[in-house]
Amino acid sequence: EAQVKVLVLLALSESGSPSYDHALASELVGLGAYCFTCTPRRLVGVMARIMKHQDPGPVIRDGEEAGW
Repeated sequence: EAQVKVLVLLALSESGSPSYDHALASELVGLGAYCFTCTPRRLVGVMARIMKHQDPGPVIRDGEEAGW
């Protein structure tokens, strides 16, 4: 298995304002991709988890609860 991870940055700004096609994002998630919005600072944490072969989901969900 190749252990490929697909990340889709739906919006990437300092304010973290999301702007995306919800239907397409849902379809990509269904295929196993991580679709999320985040600020550049949060992206560092997501990438660190991926590089350590850890699930980035908790970092992504923490950011969603924080409103980004």
